[in-house]
Amino acid sequence: MFAFLFAIVTLSVPYALKVTVDTLSRPDPLENAHEILGIVLLYCIIWTANQILQWVRTLLSAPLIAKCDAASQILLYLHLIKIRYETIKAMDIGLLYATITRCRTAFSALSFSFLWAVIPVIFQVTLGSILISIALGVLPGIIMLVSVVILFISSLHFFSKTTRAHLQSFEAQNVLSVHFNEKISSIVEIKTNNSWVRECQVVKDVSDQYHDKMVQSSKGLSFTLIIQSAISGIVFTVIHLFAAWFVYTKRMSVGDFILMSGYIVSLMAPFNALAASFSDLKKNHLALLEGIGILNTEQEEGGDVTQGNPSPILEVNCYVSPYSTDSLSFTINSGDILLITGESGKGKTTLLHSIIGLNINFSGLIRLCGCDVRKLSPSSISKFISFVQQEPTIFTGTVRDNLLYGIEGSVDDSRLLSVLHGLCLSGLNGSCPLDYHVGQKGNKLSGGEKRRLAIARAVIRDLPLMILDEPTAGLDYDTEQSVMSYLSNLAITILLVSHSHNVRIYCTNIIDLDSMWFHRTITD
Repeated sequence: MFAFLFAIVTLSVPYALKVTVDTLSRPDPLENAHEILGIVLLYCIIWTANQILQWVRTLLSAPLIAKCDAASQILLYLHLIKIRYETIKAMDIGLLYATITRCRTAFSALSFSFLWAVIPVIFQVTLGSILISIALGVLPGIIMLVSVVILFISSLHFFSKTTRAHLQSFEAQNVLSVHFNEKISSIVEIKTNNSWVRECQVVKDVSDQYHDKMVQSSKGLSFTLIIQSAISGIVFTVIHLFAAWFVYTKRMSVGDFILMSGYIVSLMAPFNALAASFSDLKKNHLALLEGIGILNTEQEEGGDVTQGNPSPILEVNCYVSPYSTDSLSFTINSGDILLITGESGKGKTTLLHSIIGLNINFSGLIRLCGCDVRKLSPSSISKFISFVQQEPTIFTGTVRDNLLYGIEGSVDDSRLLSVLHGLCLSGLNGSCPLDYHVGQKGNKLSGGEKRRLAIARAVIRDLPLMILDEPTAGLDYDTEQSVMSYLSNLAITILLVSHSHNVRIYCTNIIDLDSMWFHRTITD
């Protein structure tokens, strides 16, 4: 509704100017001073209202744009976290981020273009042609309408020619995004390998690639819009020549000339914007297709773990990973602590990922409470297994925020403090460890503290099975013993991978992948 009001006010400006000029052109203007001042004042009010409405349009569109941006971001994010792990792992994060950013802005931009550019211009053209016909006659109205149709067709034609230019622009953005994402995550290696000179050259090469692609893109778009502007200039000239001829032949007054000129000027600006909008529509359409491509990525599916089954908690039967030809079989019953050890590259982490449903590229059979993990979704498995990866993710926030991540319901602070104490983390922030802010992604914590905080989160989740990947890596002997003693005294079921020989005394079963040797220890 506001778009139509804006179009009407915009069209009223030239007409008000025509009336003002006609009034001032009378032979006796001073005899009607009040009328003249009133008309001039009305023209000024309409012009001012038109300027104000342009910013009101921006004000009114801001909530819609923000909502569209947020909605597209939420939709993409919620879909991404349900895509299979191996698919996500294969994605280039920098490229993915660039795609999501473009898609987010494209969704709102498309809405804005249709609401404030395409629809109002069509309405303006129709109403303007009718008003010209009424005020000046049918012939000027037809001339105006034909001219506008020519402009519209040319805009659509050149709109279809901008695909390549926009794709080149996307490629340029991708170059920067991929490079930045890779390098910013490798800052330690850059600083510790004396790579300043090399990185300067690399970033120069990347900058040159970006420059070349953007120049090609800009040339394509600029040439297209230059031709469009030239066509607009030809139409503009033809209309003014017709209008001048009508004035010369006394078929139109000077005020009518100003009216016709004002209308074509008021329509030229939207049409130039429309040409740019069509170009933007093409760009945003391409960006939206990229986002739709993400949404078309297959999501993980599967049933739920059936608890209460008398079967062992975990059964691995004739498992063969992609990195080995040896098969592995074992079971874990309630209360067991199973250690898997072996040299790097034996597929220990891959085995853990297979158990928790992140990797399905294996042969053999893995069952959780009698349920085949291939038929379970990782989200349902995560309600049965708490998993701590070798390099755990710590989220920006407090210790309490990290401990309660993924936990439904409330947990008493006394419980949280007890777990922190058992894992040698009670010294964080003096007497108030729960409120200690761990920094951006836990950058205020050491590697060992991050690992123990992740273990604490797993303990608090209190699920039937806990899987730990190198839980004591980087810990001194005393801290390692304290952590393992605490975990073994919890009487929970644990599967852990470790290279440390010091943890063996706490385990009920040991599997050595180097020799495929299975040993059941005897503990008091």
